[in-house]
Amino acid sequence: MIDEACLCHIWTGPNGEELDTAAIVTTDTNRTLSAIHPRMPAFIAPADFDRWLDCDAVPAEEAAALIKPADEALLEVYPISPAVNRVANDSEVLIAPLSAQTEQSAPPQQPKPI
Repeated sequence: MIDEACLCHIWTGPNGEELDTAAIVTTDTNRTLSAIHPRMPAFIAPADFDRWLDCDAVPAEEAAALIKPADEALLEVYPISPAVNRVANDSEVLIAPLSAQTEQSAPPQQPKPI
């Protein structure tokens, strides 16, 4: 398993209120995603989790060296429905390949006359 690199922090406001914050760390894209976008989330391998998370013992330069594109074989690219761009839409079907969505939502085929 590989996880995306992120930074998390609890911000404390002037009145003592707390807000959990997070940012996804990005890097240059790999060849798989380069046709879609020039940036991608950085992926951290399990063997590197401790180095990424230990900000007290690991120098920033060493942790920064872990920020790199994902291995080509890790990701798969396929078209999905533009319905994914609307926050009101919430279904696993949204991330299914577009061809599978078309098959699932297509009306039953009527037999053709002979």
